[in-house]
Order: sequence, then structure tokens, then C-alpha cells
Amino acid sequence: FEGYDEAHPRMWALLQASYLTRTMMFLGFSFSDPNVELLLRLARRQGTADRNSHFAVLRKPSDRDQLNRHRLLVNDLERNGVTVCEIADFKDLVPLLEAMTRRTRPSRLFIAGSGKSMEQYEWCQKVGVELSHHHDWQIASLGGDAGWWTTQQVATLRKASGTYHAEDLIQYFRRRPGSGAPPMDDRVGTAVFTDKERHPLVDDVIAECRAMIVIGGGTNTAEEVQLGRDAGLGVIPLAASGSAALAAWSCAAAADKILGGRPAPAALWEQ
Repeated sequence: FEGYDEAHPRMWALLQASYLTRTMMFLGFSFSDPNVELLLRLARRQGTADRNSHFAVLRKPSDRDQLNRHRLLVNDLERNGVTVCEIADFKDLVPLLEAMTRRTRPSRLFIAGSGKSMEQYEWCQKVGVELSHHHDWQIASLGGDAGWWTTQQVATLRKASGTYHAEDLIQYFRRRPGSGAPPMDDRVGTAVFTDKERHPLVDDVIAECRAMIVIGGGTNTAEEVQLGRDAGLGVIPLAASGSAALAAWSCAAAADKILGGRPAPAALWEQ
């Protein structure tokens, strides 16, 4: 430890630069490590302690003496630019890492829903207009009516504004024995054909998304809503489109009124 900076000068220089210019997360790391003490000292000397935005995950001990020492350590770390996230048990690391994984995925929205009525088509058109302005969002669906209509509208508007990228609009098609390619009346986006069955295809696609919007739909859509909630996605059911979307909205209304992963004000919820 004492001779690390001399034995590995390039790695040591990279570590110093990263600590001073980036956000680091310390996980499963002992803060009695001399290298960490040197980094904290470096932050103090360089006057960057107040600006650094590092994080550390530490288990809060139950023993009184250990708890006192823990509090002193937390205070010292936070004075030096390391925000401490306390957990009660090491098993709490799993949901924490799952949440971090979702937050660091690409900004990808899953479109769930189905239905061939003109009313649902109009809802997809309206949703597509709104989504077309969010150029940093990708859109994924399983090739159903709602997903295709919405994707088609987004593609049309993004083409008109010069922001269209085919790789941002993804349609997944699962294996269907005895059937040919699905009908697509417009060549937009990216079509992904796979030999996977509905499961695990649905699970894999949802796992790569951060949020879900629900337009109409039936039994399969209701299942996708539950999968999205289980995966921690922000689920937004368009209740006015009816069917599974209305059922999902009603279920959440009776529970926690969570809209897109956050509690919604009553007036917004009713809208």
C-alpha cells in the first residue's frame, strides 16, 4: 500500500484524476484502506472536497461502539465529498444495484397495448406526437398494433424534423410457426426477428427498458404491465384508451397512485 504510487505510477495517476474529475461509487470497499485515506487527503489538499460527488454504500452496524465509530466515519467522508448511503443489511445491495442498473440503461420506452379500433389508433397518434419531441428516447415494442402505430407516427414526425434514427425505433417479432413476416405498411425503425417464444422475449425486452406506456390492450398487455412493475419500470397507463390500460390505472388508483414510478398529485392522476 505504501509503495503503490511508486510501483504503479500510471494507474495511480489515473486513479487520482478520476477521483478529482468524475463521480465514483465505493461498494464493498474498506475505508481503512490506506489508498482511500490518501485520496481523501488529496481531495482536501486540492480544495475539491466540497465539489466532489462520490458515493459509498456502508452497512450501518447495530453494536453501540461500532455505531459510534461508524457515525464518525460517515461525517468524515461526507465532509470530503463522499455521500454515504446506509443500508441495514448486505442483502439490501441487490435492490440498490437493480435500481442503479435501470437508471443507467439507455432511455428506452416500452409501448404495451393492442387493439384495432379507430379510437385506439387515434390515441397512438397522439402519444406518437408527444414522443417525437423526445429525441433522446428510444422506443421498443413487440410488434403489436399500439406499438407499431405509435412507432410509425414518431418516425414520420422525426423524419420531418431531421431527427429520425432507425436504431431508436425497435420492433421485436417472436417466432410464430407457420406464419410469414408480419405486415408492415411502412419501412421505418429497426425490425428484430428472433426465434424466442413470447417468454423469455417479453422479459428480455422489458428488462432493457426504463419506462412503459400502456395503450388499450388485453390479457397479454396486462401481463406485460405486471412484468414492468415487477422490474421496477415507471408504468404509465393511458386510462382513456380503455381495456388493459384502464384496468392498470384503476388498480394503481386503488393502491398508491404511482405514475411513471413516482406518486402523482390527485389532480394529475384524475387527468
